[in-house]
Amino acid sequence: MSRAPRKAGPKRASAPRPRSAATLRAEHARAPRRPTPDAVLARLCKLALALPGASETVTFGHPAFRVAKKLFVVLEEYRGELCLVFKAELPRQQELVLSPRFFVAPYVGKHGWVSLRVHAAPLDWKEIAELVRESWRLVAPRRLTAELAPPAPADRAAARRPSTRP
Repeated sequence: MSRAPRKAGPKRASAPRPRSAATLRAEHARAPRRPTPDAVLARLCKLALALPGASETVTFGHPAFRVAKKLFVVLEEYRGELCLVFKAELPRQQELVLSPRFFVAPYVGKHGWVSLRVHAAPLDWKEIAELVRESWRLVAPRRLTAELAPPAPADRAAARRPSTRP
């Protein structure tokens, strides 16, 4: 009895070749490291608590930082993603959300809050420091923002030249 000819179909993929331990270690060393929530919180604490009047608290189960009873940055997990949440001016918020790393924060986004996905890309801590500082400035009382702000150019000029008034 003769067999019917086989139909030509898609080729089956061969099993992947086993990799050596040395290859696996090298690949692991090259892979970008995802920061742990504890590491992110530790760096965030240093940035936030360096600002005048800042304190650490827990809000809705998430580590948060306040100044004068107002939140200015929160570390939270939203839909399984670790996020840093900041307050920003609305034009700045619109600029930030153009990047896939950012999204408008749920519930409070209409007030300028924006979330940064921690694991979307390597963290730029200079950028984060700027965002934390900007958020703090937006909610802090004027007496505290005056402590942090450099003197205005006119004030510096007045401080350098002696007064001619009697």
